[in-house]
Amino acid sequence: MAQWAVYSAKRNDRPHTGLALSVSALMTLAILNAQIFIWTQMGVAARDGAFHSMFYAATGAMTALLLSGLVYTAVAAFRYLGGRSKDVELLSAHALYWYFLTAAFCPVWFIIYVQK
Repeated sequence: MAQWAVYSAKRNDRPHTGLALSVSALMTLAILNAQIFIWTQMGVAARDGAFHSMFYAATGAMTALLLSGLVYTAVAAFRYLGGRSKDVELLSAHALYWYFLTAAFCPVWFIIYVQK
């Protein structure tokens, strides 16, 4: 979705840029909701063992990165839609951040959720 925002911004298409940033924020909220649901359904504490401590540390770090990405999305949306339509570099950096976050989440997902 973030790359869609860059694509739309380069073509000066403000409605699609806003839509792409909104969908990015919505997807982030959905992922955060899913993570909070997982935490509530597990029924284990971090003190229950080494795996549980690592689970909460890794997923907590990913949640912090997701929250910072949500803030970054909001800042990018307000700056671009607020009138700085020539500031495409901000949206390019925003897309790069989401690429990094996706690459960082892949091993966390595999180790924590697949390998258990």
